[in-house]
Amino acid sequence: IRLMTRNTWIFENINLDHWKFFVKEVEIFLRSHPQYVRNFNFDINLLTGSEIIILLKADLNYLYEIDFNNKKFSRLDFQDMIKYFANINLAMEKLNFEQLDNFQIRTLILNTKAKYINELDLTKLNALDWLAILEEHPKLINHCPIEIFETGDYFNLVKLVCILPELYPLIEKNRDNISALGWEKLILRDYQLYEDICQWHKLREGNWKAILNKRPFLRQYKQI
Repeated sequence: IRLMTRNTWIFENINLDHWKFFVKEVEIFLRSHPQYVRNFNFDINLLTGSEIIILLKADLNYLYEIDFNNKKFSRLDFQDMIKYFANINLAMEKLNFEQLDNFQIRTLILNTKAKYINELDLTKLNALDWLAILEEHPKLINHCPIEIFETGDYFNLVKLVCILPELYPLIEKNRDNISALGWEKLILRDYQLYEDICQWHKLREGNWKAILNKRPFLRQYKQI
C-alpha cells in the first residue's frame, strides 16, 4: 500500500482480487488517489460507519448507493460525517438526527446555522453548547431557552449577556446571583451599563486589581 501510494504504476499492475484490500487498509492510498476508489470493488453491504466515510471522502456518489438504514455509526463516525459533509444536503439527510448527542448537534448548527434546527432535539443542548453557538450565530437566540442560564452557574449568564448586550435585563433580574468574577467581567465589558447595579461589595482584591488596571477611575467604588 505504501509503495502504490507513492507510485500508482504499481497499483495499476497488481491483481486487486488477489490482495482483497479492506477499506481501512487503503484509506491513506485513497486520500492521495481518490480516483481509483472504484477499482477496489468493495462490498458496500458490509461497510462499517467509518468505512462509509472513507469512501464518501473519495467519491460522494456512494451516497446514492449505500443503504444507511442498516448501518451503525459510532459517536466518532457521526462527528466525522458532520465535519466533512455538513454542507452536503444528501449526506446530512442520511443521518438519524435523533441519535446525535449535544456536541454533535452543536457542531452541526455551528456549520449549518438554522438549516436543520427544527429537526434537531435542542433540549439536549446545555448552556455551554448555546454559548458556543450564539458566539458564532447570535441571531439563533430565538431558538435558545433562556431559562437554562438562570440556574446553576450564573457566570454562563454573564457570558451570554456579553455576547448579546441587549439581554442586559437578565443581569438586573439575577444580580444577587452574579459572582465577583461575573461582575468583574461585566464592568470590564461595559462599566457604564453596569456600574449602577453592580454589587461592588462582592469584589475581592484580585477582581479590583484587574478592574483598576483598565478602569482606574472606578476606584471610588472600592469602598462601597
